[in-house]
Amino acid sequence: MNMSFKRAFKCFLVRLPFVKGLALSLTRHVPRILMYHRFEAVRGGDGTIVSRETFEWQIGVIKADFRAKTLSECIEQSQNGGTRNGIVALTIDDGYDDFYAIAYPILLGNGIPATLFVVTSYVGGESWFWWDRLRYILKQAPEARKEWRYQRDLFIVDKTTPAKESKTWHRLADYCMTLSESERLRFIGAVADMLGIVVPDTPVGPYKQIGWDRIVDLSNHGVEIGSHTVSHRILTDLDDGSLRQELELSKKEIEARIGRTVKTFCYPNGQTSDYNEQVVAAVEKAGYQGAVVAHEGPYRPAERYKITRVSVSEDRIDFLWKIYGMDFLIMRIKKLFKRSVPGS
Repeated sequence: MNMSFKRAFKCFLVRLPFVKGLALSLTRHVPRILMYHRFEAVRGGDGTIVSRETFEWQIGVIKADFRAKTLSECIEQSQNGGTRNGIVALTIDDGYDDFYAIAYPILLGNGIPATLFVVTSYVGGESWFWWDRLRYILKQAPEARKEWRYQRDLFIVDKTTPAKESKTWHRLADYCMTLSESERLRFIGAVADMLGIVVPDTPVGPYKQIGWDRIVDLSNHGVEIGSHTVSHRILTDLDDGSLRQELELSKKEIEARIGRTVKTFCYPNGQTSDYNEQVVAAVEKAGYQGAVVAHEGPYRPAERYKITRVSVSEDRIDFLWKIYGMDFLIMRIKKLFKRSVPGS
């Protein structure tokens, strides 16, 4: 099945009320944990950032057929065996200010709770996330193609089309992930020097992070605040002492700022290589009720420190497909078909 036909097939199925309703009925016991990162007033990127218009539409879908909870409420109900209600938890990573400016008013106006994970040393926008620094450099660079050698590696920095710019960013970012923190900063600095870009001392425009005053406001109006560590370091790279600091100091600072217990945690980067049993045990020991990863997979109530999430983008068909549990329905149909075919 080619990609265009597959998408047309998905589009057809999710627009059939009976099919969508059946999928929802079969999966009502499974909480939907949605993962967001960035928001924008008007769509202008590659579709990974959710626009105000699409977010309003998504909230309409949620209000129509689901019950929204904070992540900690979802965990508590799941532990008590009470999740057969079509529960959805909206989680937002990294704590960008665009959440407060764009998504929060929509949530507040609709009475929808959410969970925001903040990186405490970045709150207030005094420091750049390394990936944002890299994006800023590429955005400011001239629209040209340039070959560049860094140590033994050859890189092609290509801004001749948006697709090639995106490919360049991913190539550079993937390389950054292989480096230590200090080596990564040197590499990004070398990219800036090579392209002749001067990076401001503090994040600007869409790269700004939220401030503590706004976090307190969010906490007072239905948004649960969770920890995303102190500095967003990959936890499997840390020794025991540094790991405890990332988990415990972030929790204590947020609690001191908002006057509430921090119950939930989000692993930096959140892929399977970014957490292990030692890290999971440390998260539980630090006093969190549960933790989320950043990849998809089956929801398992017993694994409350490895809660999988559904990645959300601007794609409305993909959103409907995921939130109504259409993959589960298709899987059930395939199983029934195999049973009905002799010799299968």
